[in-house]
Amino acid sequence: LHVDRKRATSARPELRPVEPGDRLAPEPLISPETVERLQGREIEAALVQLPPEQREAVLLCDVWGFDYAEIAEVTGAPLGTVRSRIARGRARLAALLAVGLRRRDRSS
Repeated sequence: LHVDRKRATSARPELRPVEPGDRLAPEPLISPETVERLQGREIEAALVQLPPEQREAVLLCDVWGFDYAEIAEVTGAPLGTVRSRIARGRARLAALLAVGLRRRDRSS
């Protein structure tokens, strides 16, 4: 009971409504310079390794330009789930691409 009362009375951040077209994504995990060094087949190979739900969400957002609300509508997933899939997918994709770049740089 005490915890619930504390949560109910604790300060909450001020939230503003999300406007249509708002991009809710954080800063890119991969710099533009790194992206330029990558080849299409390396990106495709990394994308294939993502779980299907993450791959779909990342592609819809980062390739096709859908905002989070549109992705939620298209996929039928809750908005929070879409955000999670994109964040996890981007993080996994960045890690996979970084490994690929290190391998390629060593063999050059």
